[in-house]
Amino acid sequence: MVVGILKFDIYMEGNQSLKDKRRQVKSLIGKTKSRFPNISIAEVGSLDKWNKSTVGLSIVSNEASFVDSILDQAFFYIQQISGSFINNEEKEVIHF
Repeated sequence: MVVGILKFDIYMEGNQSLKDKRRQVKSLIGKTKSRFPNISIAEVGSLDKWNKSTVGLSIVSNEASFVDSILDQAFFYIQQISGSFINNEEKEVIHF
């Protein structure tokens, strides 16, 4: 079994409240889940900041190359649709 984990920060400009931020993050997560139904994705940090969100993705499979490929594709997709500055990307593939 192979588990892939990806965590990154998204910096969003123009939010006036936490409600604005949560709306953007919820939309991003929903679009990503519909495009990649075999991943789990959630906001995992910076919950009380208006302009920053920490997002985590995970996937389980039996092939490391598949896990790595899906994480890369999902990250590239999120970069395209978010229109925001993304950094602090951390990816780990764990073999059990």
